[in-house]
Amino acid sequence: MKQCLSVMRWQFGTWLGSARTITAFLVCAAASLLDSVNLMKFARASGDPLNIFEPFIYNSSTLHIATLMFLGLMLLFADAPFTEQSAMYSLVRCSRVQWVVGKLMYILLSCAVYYIFSLAVTVIFFSPNAFAGNVWSAPFYELVMRDAAASSYHITVDPKLFMPAVTPYLAAFYALALNLGYGFFCGSLLFLINLSGSRVLGFAVLSGYENNNLRAGKERQPLCRQFNLQKNKMIDMIIALQYNEAVKSGIENI
Repeated sequence: MKQCLSVMRWQFGTWLGSARTITAFLVCAAASLLDSVNLMKFARASGDPLNIFEPFIYNSSTLHIATLMFLGLMLLFADAPFTEQSAMYSLVRCSRVQWVVGKLMYILLSCAVYYIFSLAVTVIFFSPNAFAGNVWSAPFYELVMRDAAASSYHITVDPKLFMPAVTPYLAAFYALALNLGYGFFCGSLLFLINLSGSRVLGFAVLSGYENNNLRAGKERQPLCRQFNLQKNKMIDMIIALQYNEAVKSGIENI
């Protein structure tokens, strides 16, 4: 494990002064704030603040934003399988398995840092006009349940299935977990294919998989984008159970 951690730490060290890393996080920040101006205008026009986590939930539920953020993450892993000349010195000091495990740990933690950074950007941007309570805000409710800003502010989101049964904190956790899981899966896929073949093959496979997700669009297909709250079947089942429990509890209290 010590060798694996050393490989991971060394790989994080390559971020220092890296133009690619800086660009990836700039893309992340830009994507996180892409619709934020309109979302902020809508909240101010309504006269009520947003929940501090709702912008991140919105971003994770909006295909074009989630896609742009994903592309920024893949830019971060563009040099996979991370076999530049200086990286090979770490391979000499550990076994091949330890080296691979260390790189996979790097991919997982990089995904966590990337999406937590996105969450932090939205929290900081909206903090002057947001609250931290674990309840949905009136503007977001109007936006989701009544499509109030679809035409006037050019922002739409459709979490109608989960909003009545899940709190903002839990929805934000689901969004972060799905982002992390999908990013790690794609980053690991890119790493392992590139490790056994050419980088062109890895990006070709990943591009084909991602293109299939985009073509799936709003349909609930097995390969549909898994970090989207509305299109994840596992989350659907969890929310359905929670909703049924809430209904059952309400009936018993009557």
